[in-house]
Amino acid sequence: MTTAITAETPPAADKTQPIVTPLSVRLVGFREVIHNGNINWGKSWPMMHGKFPKTHPVGGGFCDEDDGQCGSSEAMRAFRERGYWASCFPEGDGITWRPLNGQTLQQTATDVRECFGWNVSV
Repeated sequence: MTTAITAETPPAADKTQPIVTPLSVRLVGFREVIHNGNINWGKSWPMMHGKFPKTHPVGGGFCDEDDGQCGSSEAMRAFRERGYWASCFPEGDGITWRPLNGQTLQQTATDVRECFGWNVSV
């Protein structure tokens, strides 16, 4: 007898795969003329020889797109498509960003959650 998997009966957890929890980040707001906004996480994955390590939350290398923006994951592209200039810190501990369409800090927090899947505190 087989059991259909429904919303009420979730599939059994795959015990061979590690449990992955979302990265927790702190969002610092953009202030015109004063500073870009920042997305900071606790650990550092520094760039080496122009590339981030494979474990870096965004990945990619130094200005992969020839536009002065480091980091090239699908999530980063999606974030930029929502109207942000965004670049990973070469030190590997966050992203600097600025809104190109007047997005509020709350909208940016929502966009970070939706694009990257991270837990965001403001």
